Amino acid sequence: MTLRKLDDRHYEAIALLLEGRKTQREIAEEIGVHYNTITNWQRDELFQRELKRSVVSRTHNRLGELVDSMMEHAIQDGNAALAKLVLTMNDMLTERVNVDAKVDANSGVDYDAIDSEIEAFAKRIEGGTDNV
Repeated sequence: MTLRKLDDRHYEAIALLLEGRKTQREIAEEIGVHYNTITNWQRDELFQRELKRSVVSRTHNRLGELVDSMMEHAIQDGNAALAKLVLTMNDMLTERVNVDAKVDANSGVDYDAIDSEIEAFAKRIEGGTDNV
């Protein structure tokens, strides 16, 4: 059965599910429905949408706190991967740029071509057009 609209029991179930402290059986008992009803609601598109909206709303309100905590742990634990993730999330770190060296078969490495490529890359960064 597809839900057409959510009532107070649905919203109460969503709140209890997000708390994560009770089983589906306990939630069903608390709001006065059969425990299979909770499972059926979780399969319903409207209920899923509202559950996801609630998750996003709750996490959005604490996003700054989460990022701060991640950075603190990265610093305290010396966790470079976590620090990199936080910096990347804030667009403060870009992926590595690979420069292909052009080799002249007669003279070896074409240093002028490498210098030109580095110069072009530096200009893109200074101009703010580097999207790498």
